Amino acid sequence: MPKTNIRRSLAQPILFLPHRASSLTTRRAILNVIALVLVIGIVAGIWGCRRDSRGQTESLSAAQAKSNEPIVINVAQCERKDVFRKIELPASIEAFEQTTLYAKASGYLKWLKVDVGDHVRKGEVIAQLDIPEMAKEYQGAEAEQQSITANMENLRAEVERAKAELELKKVSRLMRSKRNSKSLRRC
Repeated sequence: MPKTNIRRSLAQPILFLPHRASSLTTRRAILNVIALVLVIGIVAGIWGCRRDSRGQTESLSAAQAKSNEPIVINVAQCERKDVFRKIELPASIEAFEQTTLYAKASGYLKWLKVDVGDHVRKGEVIAQLDIPEMAKEYQGAEAEQQSITANMENLRAEVERAKAELELKKVSRLMRSKRNSKSLRRC
């Protein structure tokens, strides 16, 4: 395209009008008509919107006036309460400290008193282990303790018998000595 054609196309007016309306007064008249149509459209839109809202309000008031019924108004009593806000959000929590627990003996967990997150104190029993091997050893030790207790009772009974025999021997010696002294006195 030659340069003259570009300048000519840039110089054309923004509003394209037919070739016959090339005079300045005709162009102004057309612009005035377009502006008038826009203004009429805006005014009609605003007036139509205002009329609908007024008409609804007036018809509602008129309906209430015609029914002669009292207007119901809900009233609530004021109460003094603590205001709080509760928000539930998904999250994960990790502890500051973690402790790994080791048992002194290996076995099966019989019962567990606490759960994850419970507070515990030093020396508190939190679990019990079941150790079948140690149960047999325990039963053997218990039987041994019972036999030792029985032997101890037997020995106590023997000591009591020995004490009784000793007393009897003392008494019999004393009796013999008294007899001997009586017999010596007679002579």
